[in-house]
Amino acid sequence: MWDLEYDECIKNMNEHSSAVVYISKAANSEEQLMTIGQSFEFKVWNYVTGSISDSHEIGLDKDQN
Repeated sequence: MWDLEYDECIKNMNEHSSAVVYISKAANSEEQLMTIGQSFEFKVWNYVTGSISDSHEIGLDKDQN
């Protein structure tokens, strides 16, 4: 998490095994955001504490067209 006002890092959230390609604030919570990694990992974070409240990995079947 980066504080733009003070131009400093305030929290590292390094739980993805690949680069984060999507981030969005949760619509139903002031303190949650969702991230999706390049390897299709989905995580819901409490950005105040830095803890993960939900995590899933989407498996892609390589045999499907």
